[in-house]
Amino acid sequence: MTVKEISKKWGCSCKVVRDRINEGMIPFAEKKGRFWDVPDVDMPPTRHKAKSVINIVNQIKEGASPNLEKVGCSKNEMKTVLIYLCDLGFITRVDFTGEINFELLKQIDILECGKEMTNKYIKDKEIEKSSYFEVEASISPKVRFGISEKIKQNINNNN
Repeated sequence: MTVKEISKKWGCSCKVVRDRINEGMIPFAEKKGRFWDVPDVDMPPTRHKAKSVINIVNQIKEGASPNLEKVGCSKNEMKTVLIYLCDLGFITRVDFTGEINFELLKQIDILECGKEMTNKYIKDKEIEKSSYFEVEASISPKVRFGISEKIKQNINNNN
């Protein structure tokens, strides 16, 4: 299917579909020339939501007891995300027919591709931050002051 066809199916913009592809949340989407060939799948969660659910699972496995009612994702949404991650092979399959609780979440193992997806997201954010700070650090105070003075002079000359 094309990005446009999928966007109509999901009831969203083409940009949302391309964002999900770029986030790695539609793993079998394939670029053919200028266009994407997208498998006919249900709308996936955002990488941020998937990463958040994986982090909650990791926290519980490490002994934390987060309040599942206050994590910013309802139990129903969490279940949907877990099923999607399971179907993609990011996490191990467990019985999702019951209610989402600590015991169920402790049974889940994050598989290698799930860890890669989470780590890629973290690395992408680190690159964004480090690039920003490198650019900021390369501008000296003298240059900033000089630019500010020129702007002030232009304003004064125009008045």
